[in-house]
Amino acid sequence: DLASHGCSGAGSGGNRLSFRQMRRNKLYPERSDVMNSILDEHNSLVIFDMDGLMFDTEKVSFQSFMKSCEFYGYALDEVTFRRTIGVNLIRVKEIYQQRFGKAFPFDMVLAKKLEFAAQYIEDNGVPIKEGLYELLDFLAKHQIKKAVATFQSKNGNASVSAGKCFK
Repeated sequence: DLASHGCSGAGSGGNRLSFRQMRRNKLYPERSDVMNSILDEHNSLVIFDMDGLMFDTEKVSFQSFMKSCEFYGYALDEVTFRRTIGVNLIRVKEIYQQRFGKAFPFDMVLAKKLEFAAQYIEDNGVPIKEGLYELLDFLAKHQIKKAVATFQSKNGNASVSAGKCFK
């Protein structure tokens, strides 16, 4: 069961297992014996959070923020960047201004960061997280539906949007 793998959560009639929990506990499709012991007839849908779990957006964001800060004469360190993961833009701005001072031009740095990120993605595509394709193949083999949900931020306020189910 999930508890024996360090996972928690029980849904109505079935277990919930996030991709993050699967990755943290090394429950990859190549370990199908473990996956098969977890999956049962109650597990019919997996909902993915794409940012950071399906796609390595963290790496692109960090590189883009570093370049943008350098463009404006600031040196962004990884420790400061890591403090901003999973928080809204209002909090990100506070963290950067704590680090660099109130005069830090956050809005300009953010706009330039978005330019750098867009250019990186145009040139290289979005990096895919290791194990994603194998997991998708495993879920397809077991006829488990898949959906994508992610947070979208507008004016620093996060809202949830769900993608369409895909085959």
